[in-house]
Amino acid sequence: MRGLVNPGGAPSSSSASRPDSDHVQKLKSIVRQSLQLDFDVTVVVQQLACAEPGCPPVDTVIAVLGTPRRTWKIARPTADVSPLELGVLLKERPEGNPHDHVD
Repeated sequence: MRGLVNPGGAPSSSSASRPDSDHVQKLKSIVRQSLQLDFDVTVVVQQLACAEPGCPPVDTVIAVLGTPRRTWKIARPTADVSPLELGVLLKERPEGNPHDHVD
């Protein structure tokens, strides 16, 4: 994910501020349930700022660090991602988004 930086560099706004930890945990739980993951598989939900031209200012990146590694990117702050929406995305694309690298 070239060009993504930590949110500390993102412009401050209420929607781009640090995501609520309870909301992040809820999203992680949706990922685990939807993909029927074992408890030892790491799930990451992270809000990242993008510095590349044409990129939304803030993305939410969801990653499953198992085999195979899978990621999904939603072009808005984590606080704006609903559990229902994430469940639908995971149902439609359980394999994740295409990568330009090999896992």
